[in-house]
Amino acid sequence: MKKLTGKDVALSGISAALAIVFVIGAIYVSFATLPFYILGALAVSLPLIKKNIIASILSYVVASLVAFFVGNIRMLPFVMFYGLYAIIQWLLDFYMYENWNINKWIKISINVFCKIAYFALVFWGLYALMNLTLADFSVLGIEWTMPLLVFACFIAFVLYDLLYREIFKLINRLLGGRF
Repeated sequence: MKKLTGKDVALSGISAALAIVFVIGAIYVSFATLPFYILGALAVSLPLIKKNIIASILSYVVASLVAFFVGNIRMLPFVMFYGLYAIIQWLLDFYMYENWNINKWIKISINVFCKIAYFALVFWGLYALMNLTLADFSVLGIEWTMPLLVFACFIAFVLYDLLYREIFKLINRLLGGRF
C-alpha cells in the first residue's frame, strides 16, 4: 500500500472540498440533483487518477460527514451510492483488472456479481431508510409496480455505470500526469 504524502493529503482535501460543494448543491438545488451527485462522485474519484485509494476514501469520508451535518438524511444517496460507488467501481473496473492474475471471465463474473449485489443493497437501503413509497416515483402519470421500478432503476444503474467509467477514463487521460 502506498504511503500518503503531503501532496496526496492536499489532493484529498481538494477532492473533498469539491465533493462537498457538489453534494450541498445536490441537496439544495432540486432541479439539478442528479448532475451534482455525479459531479460529487467524480470529485471523490480524483485521487484515484493517481491510484491512491487511501486519499480517495479519506475524501469520501470527509465529504460524507460534512454532507450529513449540512443536509441530514437528504445526503443518503451520495453516501450510500454515488460517493461510495466511485471507489467501488474503480476497485472493480481498474484495480482488479490490472492486479489480479486470474482468468478474464472470472474477473468479469466477479465484477458483474459485485455490482448487482451493490445495486440491490443500495436500492433496498435507500428505499427503506428514506421511507419511500411507490407514489414517490410517479412520473408522467405512470403507475409503478415494484418489479417495474426495480427494473427501471437497474437499467438506469447500468447506464450510469457505463457512462461514469467512460467519464473517469476521459478525466484520467486529461489530468493523468498533471498533478
